[in-house]
This record gives sequence, C-alpha cells and structure tokens, in this order.
Amino acid sequence: MFKYSKQLCHNFKSIIVRKWIFGLTLQTTTRLYNSSAFNSVHPIKKLDNGLSLKFFEEEHKFHFVWLRDHCRCDKCFNTVTQQRQVDTHQIPLDIQPKNVSVESNNLKIEWSDGHTSNYESSWLQSNHYGQSYSSNLISDIQRKYWGKDILDNMPDTCTFQTFLTDEKSLLKSLENIANYGFTVISDTPTELESISSIAKTIGFARVSLYGDIWSVTNQDANETLVHQDSAWLNVALNGHTDGTYLTDSPGLQMFHCHEHTGEGGETLIVDAIGAAVQLKASHPEAFHFLSNTNIPSRYHEPGFNGRILAPIIKTHPHTNEIVQVRINGDDRDILSCLPYDDVEKFYESLHHFVSILRDESSELWFKLTPGNVLIVNNWRVLHGRSSFTGKRTMTGCYVNQEEYLSKIRLLRKKYYGIPC
Repeated sequence: MFKYSKQLCHNFKSIIVRKWIFGLTLQTTTRLYNSSAFNSVHPIKKLDNGLSLKFFEEEHKFHFVWLRDHCRCDKCFNTVTQQRQVDTHQIPLDIQPKNVSVESNNLKIEWSDGHTSNYESSWLQSNHYGQSYSSNLISDIQRKYWGKDILDNMPDTCTFQTFLTDEKSLLKSLENIANYGFTVISDTPTELESISSIAKTIGFARVSLYGDIWSVTNQDANETLVHQDSAWLNVALNGHTDGTYLTDSPGLQMFHCHEHTGEGGETLIVDAIGAAVQLKASHPEAFHFLSNTNIPSRYHEPGFNGRILAPIIKTHPHTNEIVQVRINGDDRDILSCLPYDDVEKFYESLHHFVSILRDESSELWFKLTPGNVLIVNNWRVLHGRSSFTGKRTMTGCYVNQEEYLSKIRLLRKKYYGIPC
C-alpha cells in the first residue's frame, strides 16, 4: 500500500518558507557549477504509474519503472565504472512503491520488490524528462560561423610545445575547434612524429586505409600512385570533407606542411555548417532534401572498397541541429538510387548549397607554411587547395570525433567545473 510519510509533509512546509537560489554561473574566465544550490523536492501527487515532483516552481513527472531503473545505490549502479548494474528486464513494468518520503532533501522510495532507493533532489532535477541532448555539442559552447573575413581576426594560435605540455592552452585550442571548426598549432618540428604527438595529446590517431600517420608527396600522373586519390597529384582540389564513403567519417583532420619548393598550393577552408545554416534560411526546400535524402559515395583502390548511403547534411535526431556536412563530388558514386522525380531535386538542391560554399565570401584561403599545423573538424569544415608546382610534402592524421569530444569535456570539467 502506498503512503506519504509525515516527514514528507514537514519538508513541504520547509520548502514554502525558504528562499532558494539555483546556481549555474558562467563567467568569462571561470565557470562554476554549484550542485548544492538545488531546492528540496516535494512529491505533490501520486500518479497511476509514477510521481509528479515539484522543484522550485517547476513540476516534473517520473514513472515508477524509470525511477527503479535509475536507482543509484551501490547494488544498482557502479560508481567506479559508471555503469548500470540492475537488470532492467527484471523490473516489473507495473512496479509500485510501498512508501515514499523525503529525508534530508532526498527522495526515498521503498519498493514493492523489497528494494529501497534514495535519489538526491539535485540529481532528479538535473535529469528530468524532455531535456535537449546532443552528443556532438559541448554544453554551453555556441558555434561562431565565419567566412573569409575571419582572416582579419583569426583564432589564437598555440605553439607545439605549449599544446603538448599546458592543458589550459590545449583546452583553448580545442575550444577554438568547437567555436570555429579549426585551430592552428605553430612552431611544430617538421618531423612525422610531431603529428603523432599532437594526436596523442588529444586521444590517439585513427587508423585508416592511409595508416595512422600519413605522408603525402605529390607524384607525376604517369606514376603508380601510392593511393588512388587526387591528393597525391598536384591538381587543385575543391572544398570537400574526407571519408564520405565511410560509415563514420573522420572527426578531426590535421595538415602539416613539411616542404614546398614551388608555387601555388594555397590551402582552402570553408565553414560548411555555417553554409548549411544559410541554405536552411534561403532555400529551406533544398536543405530539407539534402538532409533527408541518402546519396551514394564510393572509394576504391586495390585492397579497399568503401561504399555508403548517407545524407549530405546530417541533423541531430533529437535536437534537429546540424551536426555534420559530408560532401565530396569526387567520391560521389553513380546516382542510380534516386527515383526519377528526385533526380532534378538533387541537382537543384546541390547547386544551391555549393553556390553558398563556393561564394567568395565563404572561402578562406591562406598559405600553410612549414611549422604550422592546421586542425579542422572534418564534420564541419571543408578543406581544399589550389594547384601547385614543385615538390610538396604534407603529413597528417585523423582523430575520431569521440576522442576530441571526450578530451574537451574532461578538461572543461577539470578547469571550469562544468559537468560532463
């Protein structure tokens, strides 16, 4: 039989007479997260299958099965591994409490299966239903969209040694990537190991068909290419993202110029998510088509065959935010998977999008010189180059999106107190 305790009623009175302040402070140099400032919790109503709880002036509902599934006691949740230990399948769907009370600002539930659960009011308020969730964005960081005018106000660079040895400088560089989609590391030794050291500072280099750390020196067109990719030639490359033919495209991509003895070879980067935002505003029908239509991509060489169907613009399934642009005209496969009526829609939509991407105001061109490493978010920023003469050697690597996101979250928690 369900009942509310006298202690619960006593706590309800204390809520009325107290004044509480919810503390989540964001400052320019210091960010603090105050978990102790949450108000007490008051179960104001028992529902057929759950509780309706009141926090400050907010009211949130929780199902009994959800509460039992999310018990944080040491029998149900391992605080070391941060993993659930209760078997959800063994919880009766119609589980009911025998008693509910509030003790020391915590919700206590004695269950019909004999188990007792305690929930901190701050935890319940932080984890109520219906909240925005995105694994691709980092809490309060907002993207800053840009075009070629950013050349006059480039994000601060970080030296190679500082990046490797000073975590706060590392965090600033990672926040540049979160804000702008790219950052630059200066004074980097022109050695293959340098790129590896940068990658290891973030997480680890991703192994791909090009290896973990790759080195590209241009070859003549009549030579047998190391890889059947235009990057090994001296031709111009339009702005594109890498790995459009992979299920999980590379997250971060690094470029380090070791040597160039000729002319040309300027680097191009474009804020593709910023361009997608423009497309959504100017041509919503084109945005809808490119974000809801799977387009084939393919890469083939001896020993590897990558093929995939995926939209050019990827939106988050929960928040509808744009999380990725995957576009590479060179690697787009034969367009035989669309119905007749969609083919013209594809070309029209692609034309609108590429017109924004290749507008002069969108393209940032600069010369990447030896010692400077460019790191781009391959899910957001297109990269390309102009044609060139002479010998040109570039090294680089990929880092998974998960490694980058993990590192920035952990550092923001360590130095700003922002929970992961």
